[in-house]
Amino acid sequence: TLDIGIILTGKYVDIQDKVRKELLSVMKDGKFNLKMVHNCPLFRAYIHEILRLSSVAYMGVNHATTEDRWITYEDKQYFIPKNIPIFMNTEYIHNYNQNQEKWKYIDGDKIFLENWLSDDKRFVVNESFIGFGV
Repeated sequence: TLDIGIILTGKYVDIQDKVRKELLSVMKDGKFNLKMVHNCPLFRAYIHEILRLSSVAYMGVNHATTEDRWITYEDKQYFIPKNIPIFMNTEYIHNYNQNQEKWKYIDGDKIFLENWLSDDKRFVVNESFIGFGV
């Protein structure tokens, strides 16, 4: 994730400049602390967009059923036996999901801070975002 962040920071110099200016505007005496993060919507949007693009665990953290389960989905029933591995594809959810109304913009590896900013430029967590799996 850090590697992707550095690469994308170099690729999108305009975003790098905006985030840098925002960070410098909130720092006092050249020092930054975590309490200042709440005053940095662009920085927070940038971090979340990097996490969306790089999906820390593409298939999430694996889980397994602990007992036999029946699941109903769209009027159909599915049987999942005990001890079956279950994975969740966070890469798909973040980048290829047809649930486009949740994301303002998705286009390959392009950064869109707007995915995390309200109309009045405040940081908001996108409800489709899954940071580290379920």
